[in-house]
Amino acid sequence: MMTGFNADEGAAFPGYGKKTLEEYQKSAHERYEDDGNRFLSMYPAYSDSAAGIAQKSSLRDLAAVALERLAAVHTGLSGDEVFLYYFERVIPRPERPEFGAFHTAEVPYCSWHTGSS
Repeated sequence: MMTGFNADEGAAFPGYGKKTLEEYQKSAHERYEDDGNRFLSMYPAYSDSAAGIAQKSSLRDLAAVALERLAAVHTGLSGDEVFLYYFERVIPRPERPEFGAFHTAEVPYCSWHTGSS
């Protein structure tokens, strides 16, 4: 099995990586409650632009951990190998830089082999 995710998976969603510092800090406390300050110490931000970067970094790490756990469960149940990837190449489309390495941006680079002749 091969699975992975892209650097800007959420780029198509409104507001992705665009929280203000105040919104970012508030959402951290809402989501993690008593651990909100701990989360903010691991993904610090001191400005609106830094809040967007911290938000993207935390989502990247959350996705990585989720996929690593999925891979471990799959390997444990099936004995099959699992290959994980992280794709960060930005498509060459200068008029839409905000999309970055969006969901499915890796597909044009894949070569499919079905095993049949």
